[in-house]
Amino acid sequence: MSLTAALVTFGVIFLAELPDKTLVASLVLGSRYRPLYVWAGVAAAFLVQVTLAVVAGSVLTLLPRRAVDVIAMILFVIGAVLVYREGREDTGEADRADRADEAGSTGPTPVDASAAAPGGTGGPGTAGGAAPMADPAAGDVAVAADAPDQRRARGFWRVAATSFAVIFVAEMGDLTQISTANLAARFESPVTVWLGSVLALWSVAAIAIAGGRGLLRVVPVRVITKVAASAFAVLAVLSLIDVIRG
Repeated sequence: MSLTAALVTFGVIFLAELPDKTLVASLVLGSRYRPLYVWAGVAAAFLVQVTLAVVAGSVLTLLPRRAVDVIAMILFVIGAVLVYREGREDTGEADRADRADEAGSTGPTPVDASAAAPGGTGGPGTAGGAAPMADPAAGDVAVAADAPDQRRARGFWRVAATSFAVIFVAEMGDLTQISTANLAARFESPVTVWLGSVLALWSVAAIAIAGGRGLLRVVPVRVITKVAASAFAVLAVLSLIDVIRG
């Protein structure tokens, strides 16, 4: 096993996945369901996708070495462009989500129904010792308060299966999957690349589910995007050097 290949793979895939749409999907799933259940499903989806990518990369190694270097160079250049573009799109989505959260948190203050009702304390309806009328809105408020608990109480298999399906579809043919195949072909060390990629994707999923929005407030998506695009550009240059050297 090559430690260099594992570290490079981990760094490249980690940076490429941070501004990706799957981080937003993991964040949303983690906010609706129990985080550990979501992470189990997401981790399983990444495990399958990375395995498929490494198998595809291993097939590429059957080609002549120079052809592999040319393919790697082209894919890394495409990766640099795509990760930069996806980062700009996800920046807009994150801003819209933050504005929606702020709008929801600053909504109108609920009115005390008991004080406003005709039979409330101090109102004319209290004359003659009449009992105050029950507020039908109170039951609706209680149901709304219990809704998050009911969502989190869903079974493990249902939540994990939902998370698996969402991430599996989102990652099919995604930039990180293509990059994993590319790295497996370049380093000719499938096990090492597989391990580095899996750990990177699992780490990003854990960060997203545990508090990805807080991270994006500390480290802007634009910064992450530029760093990831630069990493892909460096790998493209290294592949070009290998092509020239033959």
